[in-house]
Amino acid sequence: SLIAYHLDDDGNSERLQKASAEVEKYIAANSDYKSEALLLLAGIQKKMGQELEMVSTLQKLLSLDPDSTREHIHDYQIHREVLQWSYLANFCDRIASKGSESALLSGLKTYCLYQKGEMKPALDAVELARNQYGKNDILAGLHGFLLLKSGRLAEAKALTVVVTSPDALLLQEIKGEICESEKDWNCAEQTWNSILERNPSNLRSLEGQARILAIRGQTEKARDIVRRGLLISPNYRPLIEMKEAL
Repeated sequence: SLIAYHLDDDGNSERLQKASAEVEKYIAANSDYKSEALLLLAGIQKKMGQELEMVSTLQKLLSLDPDSTREHIHDYQIHREVLQWSYLANFCDRIASKGSESALLSGLKTYCLYQKGEMKPALDAVELARNQYGKNDILAGLHGFLLLKSGRLAEAKALTVVVTSPDALLLQEIKGEICESEKDWNCAEQTWNSILERNPSNLRSLEGQARILAIRGQTEKARDIVRRGLLISPNYRPLIEMKEAL
């Protein structure tokens, strides 16, 4: 609520600086609600006129799994109105306002449509953007994610074959999920390891790595990976469930 107040005031620089520091501190220490916090930070940076910083923040946001927050167990007695999409949806429009069209802002539009539960408009938006801007790792990742969520596995898989850049972080996660769904464990292992080389705290990759070790009967190693992941985010549901199963 304090952050919301700062963002809705008349642009007091000191208050905005304080809000920015608070959100950055949260992002550095937490995986849960990280996407939402990054969007808040981008909104603050937009209001402060920090365009380069805002672009960097949006790039980080759009490279994350859009379902990450949903994969965490939350205490709903703790009120986090400022991190709910009924509030955050307004930030997408604020950030895009008075800005020239770009692949990044098209990606943000796609992301926000998905978070609001508008799957078809999100798919339409990302397909239009990819036709307009061509090769773009962020748009490719969002496209692959939405295709997979829509049950269009073959199209999502084809996209992972065409776009192989290690910088397409979200698409790499999609590739790992597809490899797992097809029980191609070597492919999944290579994909998760590649992601972890670039981002050792990627929860989805740690989960995948632990699953493969468990399938191969290397239970103690799998437990070690699960423990490592839960140190990063103690309420990440897939790792909690895996810990119980192991």
